[in-house]
Amino acid sequence: MQNRRPLLKKLSYTVCEKKLIEGAAAIQYTSELERQEAEELGFKSRPVIIGNPVAIPDLASIDDSAFRRRYPALAGKTVFLFLSRIDKKKGLDLLIQAFAALRAGCPNSMLVIAGDGPRELVDSYKRSAQAAGLENLIWAGFLDAFLTRQCRVQRPVRQGWSSARSNCAARQWLRCD
Repeated sequence: MQNRRPLLKKLSYTVCEKKLIEGAAAIQYTSELERQEAEELGFKSRPVIIGNPVAIPDLASIDDSAFRRRYPALAGKTVFLFLSRIDKKKGLDLLIQAFAALRAGCPNSMLVIAGDGPRELVDSYKRSAQAAGLENLIWAGFLDAFLTRQCRVQRPVRQGWSSARSNCAARQWLRCD
């Protein structure tokens, strides 16, 4: 049970959820990753994996002009947007490494990292990006939803891919496995 409030969640699980889970005829997971994590915790109910249904709109209909006006350095660039709370389990360290490799073959691309997190963690990621040679990226901080409709990159480490996909129905995806 890796999370932000481990003691509270462990107490909640022990007191409330454990009996419900153990008595269930089946448990629905949205991904194989979620099922594997539950197995590691010792859940014994029958697993059923049902991904979240997502309708992806026509990407040509997405207007990204407000976002690009806010960040003029994005003009003429292919933009990859990481939009998430900044936390170790979100895999931003892996994305920084992957994007550094991608930029060699796609110099016209730009990574925008949008989200808030602990200052020391954000600073650590900034140092990693600089060490990887990613000086041409934007650390946008928190963004409102209106500005974030063009594209998004997410490499979920501790959440199921189906759950992550449902968070972003109207965005283009780069899956970094």
